[in-house]
Amino acid sequence: MKNPEKPKISTKIQVAKSREDVFQTITDREKLSKFFISEASSDLEAGKQIS
Repeated sequence: MKNPEKPKISTKIQVAKSREDVFQTITDREKLSKFFISEASSDLEAGKQIS
């Protein structure tokens, strides 16, 4: 019998930077591409659709 639920994974990390530094990093494509992604077409902005 198969388990009908999909497996769930939860992770946590501690970031040794201020909230402001973290926010700037995830909204600035130049900074973000050094950590989480290889490239971005633009910065993240409120109300802007991303793909």
